[in-house]
Amino acid sequence: MKNPAGITYNTPGTYSVKMKAWNEFGTDSITKTNYITVGNAQAPATDFTADRTVICVGDHVQFQDESDNCPTTWYWEFAPASVTFLNGSNANSQNPLVQFNDATLYTVRLTAYNGNGSNSNTKVNYIALRRLSSSLHGRFRAGTRRTILDHHEPGRRHYMGYHYHCRNQSGDTFCLDKLL
Repeated sequence: MKNPAGITYNTPGTYSVKMKAWNEFGTDSITKTNYITVGNAQAPATDFTADRTVICVGDHVQFQDESDNCPTTWYWEFAPASVTFLNGSNANSQNPLVQFNDATLYTVRLTAYNGNGSNSNTKVNYIALRRLSSSLHGRFRAGTRRTILDHHEPGRRHYMGYHYHCRNQSGDTFCLDKLL
């Protein structure tokens, strides 16, 4: 059977897997020794990533659940709570798409649940929204999708990264997408 599903291992241990293929020309097989390890049932080991962590106000971030031990339910929290879930996702989605609405640092917390319990992972100041003034004195080079920013203000931090040209109610601003 191609791509078998629903295989259950009821006993903890390490298992080898053998795949066998055949057709009118013959048969062949491959064995992966100690390929699957089944442990005692545990609560999720919660982890997550984001497709980007430095954005402009109103931009969105795709979160990806990276939890181990087979979570079945998820709960995402953001502080501050000024976010909007997009494309039908919500706080209980496994991999939500989230829009951030305030120029600030956001702390993100994911709690993952399964039949054996729950665990949380909190990443403090994980998402940063940047709003640099339109009076930048930097050097810009055209990139394929974005523009590279190399900016230094006397007495302030030196920023290097990619930026998007964002518009807001007060005019144009440059927003960092990813610091280098």
